[in-house]
Amino acid sequence: MKGRLTSLNVNVVIDGINIALENKYEILQKPRNLLKKKDQDIYNTWKIQQNDVGQGQYFVTADDISRFGETKVDKTTLNIIPILRHLKRLKESRTGGFVYYIPY
Repeated sequence: MKGRLTSLNVNVVIDGINIALENKYEILQKPRNLLKKKDQDIYNTWKIQQNDVGQGQYFVTADDISRFGETKVDKTTLNIIPILRHLKRLKESRTGGFVYYIPY
């Protein structure tokens, strides 16, 4: 592990990313006319971001993790992301000023 990180810290971040992915794509699967105004704005943003990443790719951003995941994106979380990239659990794509985390 890097520094004072434990496997518990890494697992908490992984769970937060998984929860964020589940909640995000649950909203994306709903018909647009059933969404609230706030969810429609988020939906439109995700659709634009989907064009940057590529169609059919699941992805999550740091905003999605903090909004839907149970973890906040702090220094510890940002230190765990390179560990997950090294272990081939996440890919990082930087496009259009955003950082997208794509699970393998």
